Amino acid sequence: MRVFPAVPSKWQNVEYRDLRCEGAHLVSAKRVDGKTQSFELTAVKAGDILIKTDIVGAVGKKMEVVAKDGVFTTYRVNMRKRGDAPDEGRLTWAWGG
Repeated sequence: MRVFPAVPSKWQNVEYRDLRCEGAHLVSAKRVDGKTQSFELTAVKAGDILIKTDIVGAVGKKMEVVAKDGVFTTYRVNMRKRGDAPDEGRLTWAWGG
């Protein structure tokens, strides 16, 4: 899952909410001044998900770096299915630098 696939460079400020990505998961993201500021992934089924983003570092979940391509890093995270607990099955990531 790439956070901002095929977004033209002139789209410096973009935001979307609850789009379905591959695997039927829900993703929301925000880009400011051409850099991804945050994204949230909600898993509708359990399993490994590959996430490609320009945000560096993981917050809250154990993530494994599987590839680096210029400014983009691909991470693998094992997600649990969304459940009754508020944060179960949810990954929230914010840029810290």
